[in-house]
Amino acid sequence: MARFKINFEETDKVLYVEVLEKITAEDVHAIVAEVTRLLPEGKTSGSYIIGDISAVEGDARGLIDKEARQVFRTYTERLRFIKTAIVGANPVMRMVAKVALAVMGDGTSARFFKTAEDALEWFKET
Repeated sequence: MARFKINFEETDKVLYVEVLEKITAEDVHAIVAEVTRLLPEGKTSGSYIIGDISAVEGDARGLIDKEARQVFRTYTERLRFIKTAIVGANPVMRMVAKVALAVMGDGTSARFFKTAEDALEWFKET
């Protein structure tokens, strides 16, 4: 079973990433490859992203392992979105996600939402 699902809505320029299980370093490479394949010209600039982590059970340790965080750092320049929305995070996961987003240099353009619909409304404010 895949640990994530990715879909790109071209009309809204929104990339949806649903995390289903703990993400590994191997998953990070696969996610970035799929994002590059789906986005116009393989570029994240000009696009928005919704990361749905509501299916991940447990606390933040169940979201991403240490090696995967290190691999994400190698892709920081390639993963620049207009805005980043995180859906379904409990308070502990929010803290971990804030740190991860700050490491990636994306902390100021990221917010947390209960639903994807709320995130889409925020995207429209741009």
